[in-house]
Amino acid sequence: MGATRRDEILNVAEREMRRGGIDAVSFRDIAAEIGIKSAYVHYHFPTKADLTTAAARYAERFLTALGDPTDPEETLRDRIGRLVDGYIGAFRGDAATCLCNGAVR
Repeated sequence: MGATRRDEILNVAEREMRRGGIDAVSFRDIAAEIGIKSAYVHYHFPTKADLTTAAARYAERFLTALGDPTDPEETLRDRIGRLVDGYIGAFRGDAATCLCNGAVR
């Protein structure tokens, strides 16, 4: 099953936020990339602030990938290693910054 139109919008918004911050996000650019009218983007996300759902969704995936910070089987080195790998992977894999500044527990 493919992504919903809402997910497609969030994926593009997330990528643009990671490349240039919330100011880099344009409803028209999102719509053009997906092949829809910008009014349809506004239907799902009336304001840019509503698009921050993309950042929250990204942060949740990032934090899940870090694992449980209270796991007694892991060392501090393991945890820090995953954190560093997450930031480096975000930059190298997507040539974009991680949206989790301040969200890491």
